[in-house]
Amino acid sequence: MAGVMIRRPRVSAPRLFTAAVTTYGLGLLGWFLWTSFADSFIGRIVAIPPFSIYIFEHFGVPGLTDRSNCNWMWCKPTAFGAVFITVVWLVAAWCASIGIARLIRSRRLPSEGPRSTR
Repeated sequence: MAGVMIRRPRVSAPRLFTAAVTTYGLGLLGWFLWTSFADSFIGRIVAIPPFSIYIFEHFGVPGLTDRSNCNWMWCKPTAFGAVFITVVWLVAAWCASIGIARLIRSRRLPSEGPRSTR
């Protein structure tokens, strides 16, 4: 067993991005379908991206919510608002995937390379 090398799966940004978006998509589906999941701790974490539209609106991005369709000061998002917030969070997930993949690659020891003759 001394000569057997264990091959680790290669970590790449697209794989990490796909895993993160798929996991979040399943969580968002649960958030929409089950109210008890929406009230849980994980459900509140899943709710951060949809509700961040109001933060961007507060910072002055126009057209994210429909001001004529509000209930208890919660205005419905417009189509532009939904697309905008989706793009913002997908770009954030992609950048995080790239950073994590680079961090993992930089922490690994090189498996092959010149050996010292000392």
